[in-house]
Amino acid sequence: MSFPLQNNFLKYLEKFNMYSEKSEKNGLVFVRDKIEDYNRITKDYNEIIALEHAEKYKADAVYFKRFNDGKPSIPLIYLYDFTLIEKQNNELANLHKKLWNASKVPLFFIFSNSDVKIFSCLKQPIDKKTGEPALNFIEQIKLASNIKKEVEKIKNFLAEKFDNGSFWNNPEYKNSFDLKKSAYLTLLQQLKLTRKKIIAKKILSEKVVKKLLVMSILVKYLEERKGEKGNTVFPEGFFSAFTGSKNKDDFAEVLKTKGACLKLFDELSGKKRFNGEIFSWKDKKEREELKNADLTVFVKQFFDGKMSGRQYTFWKLYSFNDLPIELISNIYEDFLGKKEGVVYTPPYLVNLLIDEVMPIADFEKRILKLLTLHAVPASFW
Repeated sequence: MSFPLQNNFLKYLEKFNMYSEKSEKNGLVFVRDKIEDYNRITKDYNEIIALEHAEKYKADAVYFKRFNDGKPSIPLIYLYDFTLIEKQNNELANLHKKLWNASKVPLFFIFSNSDVKIFSCLKQPIDKKTGEPALNFIEQIKLASNIKKEVEKIKNFLAEKFDNGSFWNNPEYKNSFDLKKSAYLTLLQQLKLTRKKIIAKKILSEKVVKKLLVMSILVKYLEERKGEKGNTVFPEGFFSAFTGSKNKDDFAEVLKTKGACLKLFDELSGKKRFNGEIFSWKDKKEREELKNADLTVFVKQFFDGKMSGRQYTFWKLYSFNDLPIELISNIYEDFLGKKEGVVYTPPYLVNLLIDEVMPIADFEKRILKLLTLHAVPASFW
């Protein structure tokens, strides 16, 4: 065990019946133990994958719902130990933003030296008054208190409530786990609303609007996405080459610069960047339309959206470094429609095929070569 027994984190976990010093308890797995020894802590490879994700988000432990009939475990809660190092509210809000975008677990608990804040990963990290990203927990419990009200709150989040599923029927918290409020579906909804508003402005034809929105999402995804070493797709100064100003080095500024976005897409569709037709604009009429259009309104609608009647930059809520990759496929399908001859492979089927070819249960570290094919026909547009 990597944690000292006198640590308040362990004592607080005991209050929720998630940890016991005397015996193994329910579905709790410490992430640090995962690093030390996979096989000792779990034989469930779904748990190992879940622990890899938890490590990325620096969780200290994960609570799983486990089954006795052979079904794979489900990660339910990320547990964070901040009992020794107090975190500022802006740091917690940023963590909430990441986990809301990632959607790996429905809940996470933040333990400080005196209390626990409980968050739903399906509840937007937003201040309803200002519309800005902010701390938005569903419950705060003072763990050092013996006040009856605080003690009763703990009972709502006991391990057995998650083991038997009764927690999800609690009317006090049920509304905090609405799938429609997930980052995944919220972004799709906002993009559809943006598409409708831009088409109504008649600054571009409907076909060009749809195509530009999809391409813009792809560029935003590439702009923010980071590799394991923290490297980015676009180097510093990449966008300023199209805006003509070192102070305007982002995609939004490219869109504001008349004719610049077409030059950017031509660059991205070149063989040195991305092979294929994904960023290609071949239709002469569409090229001319995009080249001469004033996209200021497009930028305002695309990057500055409305939600709950309040104006704010809804991009601030999203992190493409954390959003599920399948989002891109869904945007293609929802915005451009399925075309004859184009087949979309569901993620669950992809995972099944990979496991059949390279089952994780038999996996040992070795040198592997993986060939992936991504085809987007010109007729798709």
